[in-house]
Amino acid sequence: MSPQQTPTVFLSHSHKDRRVARRLVRRLSAHSIKVWIDERELRLGSALNETLQAQIKAADALLVIASNGSAVSKWVGLELECAKENDKDIIPIFIDPLSTHERFQDHLGVEATSPQGFADAINDLMRDLFRSRDLELPPADLNLLDVELRQLAREEPDLAPLIYGCLDSEGLHQDNIETAYKAAFHPLDEALNALFDLNQTDSIAYHLASGFRLAGAGTRALSLWIAKTGNGDLPLVSAVGNRIDPAILPTAIKLLGLCDPPNNHALYQFIHHNVDQFDEDQRRSVLRLVTWPVRTKITESLADVLLFVAFRHFPEASELQRTWERCISSGEFDGNPNILAHHLTEAHNEGLPGWETINDALRSHVRNYLRSGDKQKVFTAILYIQKVADKKAPVLSKLLAEADGVSATFEWENWEKHDPETAEQMKWYVVAHAEEARGDRNWSRAWETAERTFAFEQERKRLLKSDKETDAATSG
Repeated sequence: MSPQQTPTVFLSHSHKDRRVARRLVRRLSAHSIKVWIDERELRLGSALNETLQAQIKAADALLVIASNGSAVSKWVGLELECAKENDKDIIPIFIDPLSTHERFQDHLGVEATSPQGFADAINDLMRDLFRSRDLELPPADLNLLDVELRQLAREEPDLAPLIYGCLDSEGLHQDNIETAYKAAFHPLDEALNALFDLNQTDSIAYHLASGFRLAGAGTRALSLWIAKTGNGDLPLVSAVGNRIDPAILPTAIKLLGLCDPPNNHALYQFIHHNVDQFDEDQRRSVLRLVTWPVRTKITESLADVLLFVAFRHFPEASELQRTWERCISSGEFDGNPNILAHHLTEAHNEGLPGWETINDALRSHVRNYLRSGDKQKVFTAILYIQKVADKKAPVLSKLLAEADGVSATFEWENWEKHDPETAEQMKWYVVAHAEEARGDRNWSRAWETAERTFAFEQERKRLLKSDKETDAATSG
């Protein structure tokens, strides 16, 4: 990209915001944006010198870090006046809520008051600067990023073990974690995002997770990691699946919402450790993440654990009840009824409210299967009865009520008309397993009893038929 194509900006700031200013210079420079900045803190006189005026005149725009410090800075005011006199675009970068301040209110700025959103806001700013020239934002110069990170390590000694550890070896040593992640936010966030730009590995992702969990830093890089992996994998579990500062709860919820497929492990750990910190809006957002998108194969992806943890903490949520009912009625637990039986038992043992509707959903599911006229579905219903009996879940009585007398129902009688032998066989399986469910739960014995009874009944019917045929022949 030629120098003529490269945007040029002048960065105005209060010396109190020099960390943010240096971060901006490094990031913009890495993406080929030329930045002029005056870092002198002591100036003589009451006017800008000719060099500063020339730099402002030559720039495409003046960026100003809009902070409490710059709002009262004499020199920031002079730089803004110079930019106005020369018809330069003025773009405030709001790191404090000052959009209505008289110094900044006439200019459309960049919202960066949330520290976790700062890196994304600057990326959007850079993209717009290039689009103003009908160009796309170029990727970061990785060699320059490496140089700038080493410069940052010299400026911020607390970050040196993190930066040098990730650039030159296998990462940050455990002994230095507490120091590194207690560094000032902007240098730490800058370091984590730049390190990920250089090396998008699991190791760096775990460093991002620690940075977010302990300091709320590295959000943009974590978002990119989720985009790369789909659901953030275990690093996201480490990032949000612990007790975190209430200030970063909205960002954690946003990260979880980026996952496709959902990261059920991270979400249930997040709920478990932070539910008492949720406000009403956060509660609604989390419930939305639990119930949408619709999950399938839930016993293979920890979704069943997520649903149970969510119901434990939000037992009154009707949308969760409907989700459980859908999972049961659609057969999500058919392949592993033991898991559902376990959750139902735990719910009873913990005295959780709202589970009667879930018990009723299982009763309805078992009833439908028992009356389906489908041999495999009847076997599945029997398996539910087995697992519920093994766990001693109170719903057992409801399932046995469906098993008792099922062979006298209209559906079963219709089955007997079309396939009498199979219907007869399954009747005895249901009877034998219901008896064992009330007693010793010896399922092998139940199968043997059913087989033996069925064979006996078949032989009895054969003999009756033979006798009738003999009588008919004799009388004839």
